Amino acid sequence: MTPDIKSIEKRTAQSWFEDGIWELGAGGLCAWLALYFLGQALAPAKSAFKFLFDVGFLPWFLLAGWFLPKIVRRLKQNLTYRRTGFVSYCRPEKKARTRKALIAGITAGLVSFGFAFLLTHQPVNFDPVPAVSGLAFTVVLVLMSFRTGAWRLILVAAAVAAAGTILSIEGWGGHFNLAAFYGLVGVALFVSGGVTLALYLRHNPVQSGEEE
Repeated sequence: MTPDIKSIEKRTAQSWFEDGIWELGAGGLCAWLALYFLGQALAPAKSAFKFLFDVGFLPWFLLAGWFLPKIVRRLKQNLTYRRTGFVSYCRPEKKARTRKALIAGITAGLVSFGFAFLLTHQPVNFDPVPAVSGLAFTVVLVLMSFRTGAWRLILVAAAVAAAGTILSIEGWGGHFNLAAFYGLVGVALFVSGGVTLALYLRHNPVQSGEEE
């Protein structure tokens, strides 16, 4: 029998998201970026710190790209692989998939309509950057929820969209807005990942004879 490569790839992708560790890593990246933008906002104009922050985004980002994957891999090795191995997949029932797909479609439609309305009816002092960033995050999270079956990402997407909208209308503007936006996205991802990991560990205890 010829193996279904696409099915195997999909199951592998789904297993990567089942324990919530990916969200913890992504939340860490967002928190890291929030610290960068906060530092850029607080640094005095024409100071050495301001210059360093202005030219240091790429090294700051690359540093996160170096240490965060290491943390994620270590958590996977210590918490996930010893419990269920590298791939664990349980296909949901057709009714459940249809219901969740409908919810995702409605959520994406409402978010898109809301952002389009905001961009065409901008309030006074409207800052479009958080709204556009929120839209980009929302699209990515909704698409990932379809690809991986991690439907909780739709709730995260809704929270991200709300954060971007509120900050665009009532935020502080500039780098403070970006710091607040990435900080809130990080919090949403930490909550989602933390709850998911706690449930995963409860439902997948270590086999007897293995040490924690």
